[in-house]
Amino acid sequence: SENDLRVGDLIFANTGLVIKTGIYKKTVEFLPGTKVPEGIDHVGLYLGGNKIIHTSSKTEKVVVENLNKAEMFKNIVGYRRIVDEKDDLLRVTVPPERLDIRTKEDLIEEVARVYGLEKIPSILPEELLAPPKVNENVLYADLVKNILLGIGFSEVYSYAFDSVGDIELENPIAKDKKFLRKNLLNGLKRIIDENLRYFEKVKVFEIGKVFNNENENISFAVIASDVDFYEMKGVVETVLEKIGITNFYFDDHPDKVAEIRVGNSEIGYIEPIAFSAGGGPAFGWEINFEILVRLATEEMEYRPISKFPASKRDLAIFVPLETKVIEVMDVIENIAGELLIDTDLFDIYENPEKGRKSFAFHLKFQSYEKTLSDKEINDLMDKIMGALDANVDWEVRKN
Repeated sequence: SENDLRVGDLIFANTGLVIKTGIYKKTVEFLPGTKVPEGIDHVGLYLGGNKIIHTSSKTEKVVVENLNKAEMFKNIVGYRRIVDEKDDLLRVTVPPERLDIRTKEDLIEEVARVYGLEKIPSILPEELLAPPKVNENVLYADLVKNILLGIGFSEVYSYAFDSVGDIELENPIAKDKKFLRKNLLNGLKRIIDENLRYFEKVKVFEIGKVFNNENENISFAVIASDVDFYEMKGVVETVLEKIGITNFYFDDHPDKVAEIRVGNSEIGYIEPIAFSAGGGPAFGWEINFEILVRLATEEMEYRPISKFPASKRDLAIFVPLETKVIEVMDVIENIAGELLIDTDLFDIYENPEKGRKSFAFHLKFQSYEKTLSDKEINDLMDKIMGALDANVDWEVRKN
């Protein structure tokens, strides 16, 4: 009742100013579904001292009035209490010049400041602060960028549009950019072609999205003018080894110079590049960057480095054009056993006229128990060459 009113109580009224629309005959939020036969269309907050604060439909402002004289509260329908404890109530008037106090958090901060921040004890939060999840794509992108920048390459950003592709644009920005790009190398070729007019040698790379058959993934491409296959192969090795991928190897490719493989999976390729502006021999390579990240984050097995020196031998073999590098490597590694710790393909040469090609390997031998003698290594090489020559279509180069 009116006699029980406390500061903070709600006062509901039917002003009679709205007919039919805007009159609530049943409560919606507070005690949902409670019927109100008289109807309600206005509410105010009791401030004590017979004062009420509400919004005036006449002035369209928030006003404080005497409850007995407030025109919009001539027909009071009911009273409701939303806070029972007096200690939970605090009547506050914000001076009009304090434009910075607009929310309850502003008010709490102001009370704390007046009370004295130094009097409030410091309490650690009870919630566990979980570290943010690492975005591995960003992490490894920064890593490979620093590696390539350190060996003289420059990062570039090319158009995501191309003259060919699987996904055609409805509103292309130019006639030669009607498709979303399928790879990064095409754009890098154009960049080098343009720059070779001003520079003798250009080395660039890019990490960006490519689009194939409505799918998109992040790709990683490197290209350089005036380099040979061995230099570009060395760039691949440097990047992969520095991000923790060691079980990679190079295989021949029907259209490119070499595939880049990890285990049984192809992750990219090295191919020769021709520029209209010249620039000498050139090579480029492109790798699915998302696969690269997954491989780099896999757990690796480490073992102690041998304290005994390693020995290297070179081996070259002629094989038919259709022979795969992995076929030759399997024979070499199976015969050599554990003493062969690395098989590195460093050259592929094709002679279509004779119907064959040449693979050249660096073989690295090392023991964890002793220093290998020349005789032991030579005996292993004889066994390897004998196994290779056992295939009638293969011929080990003797000199």
